[in-house]
Amino acid sequence: MASNFKIRIHRNSDSIHLNLIGFFDGTSAFELINILNDKCQDVHKVFIHTSKISDIHPFGCGVFLKNFAVKNDRSDKFIITGEYKDRLAPAESNLLYI
Repeated sequence: MASNFKIRIHRNSDSIHLNLIGFFDGTSAFELINILNDKCQDVHKVFIHTSKISDIHPFGCGVFLKNFAVKNDRSDKFIITGEYKDRLAPAESNLLYI
C-alpha cells in the first residue's frame, strides 16, 4: 500500500466499514479490490467511506471500476459514502450512494 493511502477497517457482526484515507491512485485501487475480495465475502453490507480521500486520480478510478465486479443482484450489499461516492461506483450498477 502506498504510504500516502490507508484503509481503516471496522467490522461488526454483519457489516464491514472501509474508510479510505489519503491519495487514491492505481495502487490504492488494487489494495481496495484485494480487501473487498478477501474480507467482504461473508458480510451482509460493505460500507466504503470516501470522505477522507484527499485526492483521487482518474487512473485510480479507472483501475477500480475495471476490476470491481459486482453483480447487480448483490449490488445492494455495497454502500459508498462521501465526496467521491459517484466516482467509485460503476455507472451500470445499482450500488447505493449516501
